[in-house]
Order: sequence, then structure tokens, then C-alpha cells
Amino acid sequence: MSQLLNWDIAKVYFLLIISILVRYFIPNSIGNFYFFALLVIFYFSKTKYNYIWLAFFFIIVDPPGFLFFKEGSFALPIISVKIYYHHLVVVATVIKSFKCKIRHRIFISANIYLLFFYLIFLLLMTFVIDHNVNRIYTVILSVSPYLLIFSIPRLIRTEKEYARLFSVFFSFVFVQLFIQLFEVISAKTLASFLGETMFRYSGNDMSSQEFFFATNRIIVYSVEILLISFITAFYYLSSPMNPFNKNYLYSVVSVITLSIIMSGTRGWMISLLFMFIAFIITNRKGFSKSIKPIFTIVVIIIIFVIFSPTTKKYLEKGIERLDTITKLAAGDITAGGTLGRLTVRGPRVWEKFIESPIVGFGFTDVNSEYRDVHVGHHTMLLNGGIVGYMIFMLLFISFNYKLFRAFIRGTHLNTYKFSLSMLIIGFGGIFIIHSTSRQEFGYIVNIETMFMLSLYFVFSDFTYKLLKKNN
Repeated sequence: MSQLLNWDIAKVYFLLIISILVRYFIPNSIGNFYFFALLVIFYFSKTKYNYIWLAFFFIIVDPPGFLFFKEGSFALPIISVKIYYHHLVVVATVIKSFKCKIRHRIFISANIYLLFFYLIFLLLMTFVIDHNVNRIYTVILSVSPYLLIFSIPRLIRTEKEYARLFSVFFSFVFVQLFIQLFEVISAKTLASFLGETMFRYSGNDMSSQEFFFATNRIIVYSVEILLISFITAFYYLSSPMNPFNKNYLYSVVSVITLSIIMSGTRGWMISLLFMFIAFIITNRKGFSKSIKPIFTIVVIIIIFVIFSPTTKKYLEKGIERLDTITKLAAGDITAGGTLGRLTVRGPRVWEKFIESPIVGFGFTDVNSEYRDVHVGHHTMLLNGGIVGYMIFMLLFISFNYKLFRAFIRGTHLNTYKFSLSMLIIGFGGIFIIHSTSRQEFGYIVNIETMFMLSLYFVFSDFTYKLLKKNN
């Protein structure tokens, strides 16, 4: 199987490299035909290649190095002010899923349908308040990625296809780190080397040099790919039928951890630490056998950092950022003046939310003005009110309860029992990020976030049904 995986990875990177060359070295008017042609080829391609196309599309909508920057000169094709290439990817995925004459019902379908009904209510409420047809059109485009959760299980249907899909993401983890280190050493983004001149940070447009001065720390890219890779790496490490080399999977986990620590993103560091500790607790026997390779990987990373002063500097900054959590635990709500989400961002959104606490502000101008992706729970309340928030909480509780019940009832001979436990733990990791760093759940989320969530929920549904079938 490893030879097949290598060919899969090569095909995805071939598509990615060609796409970069087309976008950055060929006039956009000509290059646009190439990107539209990719969607057509995807639609007519054989079913057995679906995972290759999905991996490729996930990477180009969540790319490293500011490639294909949406606001830049080398963005993927834009149909209009409102319609981006990302939306066309979703449409193509949905349309192709209709070709697969398979009826699929995810085990939390009732909760998802309830969420959809409330989303429609919010759309109607928005129209009544704003009387703006264009806004409704924009919102429908914004929520369209939710359709991925129904489309992906029709396109990827076997364990081997999921393994091949995740193998591409595992390899991409190393590519992301390489680009991260490349930018640290050169003090330039990869996109700027290819000709991009403008970037955006915290809502402000700036040049490449201004961007690095403003951030003052390493940017970690493709975070949703890193997150699903971290969860699924532990999934396969927990599986007796693991198709990957265990040392390779531990390397994937270590590289993701290094990338996140260097970025100094505290919420993500807490999330990864939680998932790692939970993995050790639930897989004590398997982990004890893997201490040697883990130790070897850690030593290699330490040696690399010692002999790279620039990397060492940013790693130390990341650790300093993590250390500010001790100040928060000691009662300093600002965490040494570094936690604006608790003192500034959160209160701003909360004060507006309490003006309409039951159903929130839907997708109105008020929601657009006050929503803040850095405070996920506050923004969910602002958008959908207490009712909308409780619908999400009901979905989360139902999802985890059913997974946990299946885990408890699974026999120790069931090869999917402990793998399923890592998906439950993975939800905890995603929820920690949502609570401490950036919004992962909501009625409006980024396409790359919905790609990750759809893969996570669909793969959980797939494993849940396999465990029950094999009991």
C-alpha cells in the first residue's frame, strides 16, 4: 500500500506545482481557464480518484505561504465581488456527489437538520430586518460549505480511500514546516518571492516587510490541515490495523507540535497538549513501546533548534507566550497584557449580544460589524442567540454521547474501539481551539474550517458505523 500512497502524494503535488506555475507565471486571463478546467476534470474523473482531488482542493483553499492570497494580485479566479473559486469548489463537490447514487445518513443527521432549519430561520429574520436581497445572496454563499458534510461521504467510501487522503495531509505537514522555516530565514513570505506585494494582517493591508514587522513571530499556515492531521495521526496510532509506519506518524505529530509552538499560538498549544496527554492515558501500552522513537524525534528537533539561532529565537518566543498562561491562572485576566480576547474583544461582542439575547442578530449588518472570530462562543451567541447556541451544544452532546456509548459497548477485540476514542478526544481539541484561539464552529465559518469539520464528522461517522458493524 505504501507504494500506492507515494503515487497519490506525487499526483497531488504535481497538481499543486502546476497550479502555482500557472497562477504566478501565466497571465490571469489565460490561467483562469486552467482552474475552471480543473473543476470540469474533477467532475468527470473516476470515483476512485475523488480523494486525490479533495486533498488537492483542501490544500489550495488553505495554502501555505500566502499562496493564492484572496485579496492579492494572484488570487484564484474570482467570478464576481461575492463569488470566489472556493465557492466553485464546494459547488463542484456537491454536484459530483449527486452522481454517486448512494444514500448516506450520518448518525447525527437529526441534529444537523435542526441546525439547518434554524439557519433558514436566521436567513428569513435577516431579510425582514435588513430588506436586502444581496445580503441574503451573500449569506447563502457563506453557509454553502455546510453542504460538504453531506457530499464527502458520497465521494470517499472506503478505509483505503480515507487512509490515502490523510497520507497526503501527513506529507503536507512537512511541507508546511519547510515553508515556515524558509520564511523565518528569508524574512519574506513564499508568495512575495513569487511576485505578491500586498498582504493582510489583523484587517490591515501591508507590504511583505511590514507584514513580518507587524507579526513579529512565525506564521503557521494551513492550520485546519494540521489539525485534522494531528487527530488522524493519533487515530491510526491507536489502531491495530494501522497502514502507516508508527515512527512516521510520531514524526507528523512532532512536526505539527513544533510548528504550533514556534507560532506562539497558546490556544493551539493547549489543544495539542490536551490531545497528547489524552492519547497517552488511553493508549498506555502502545505508547510505552513507542518511547524510544519519540525520544529520538525530540532529540533531532532539539539539535535542529540549537544549530538554528533564528528558529531558536522564535521557539523561545513561543514558549514565552505559553508561559503567560501561568499569569492567567494566578488571577491576571490580561495574562500579562497579552490576552485582549478576554478584556477587549469578548466584552465588545457580549455587550451587543445582550441587546438581542434570544435569537441574536442573524446575518444582519450588526452581526457583520461586531462578529469576531477570535472569540468563538461570543460570536456564536451574537449570530444565533441563546437558541442558536443551544442547538450547537445539543449537536455536540449528542455526537459525543453516541461515540462514547459505542466506545463503551465495543469489545476489546474490536479493532476500531480505541481509534474511536481518539476521535472523541479530537473533538475536545477542536473545542479548546474554538474556546481559546479562533472560531471553529458557527453558522458562518471559513471554507477551510468547514472542510476540516466535514472531514472530521464524516470520518467519525464512518468509524462509528464500522465499530458497531464489527461488534
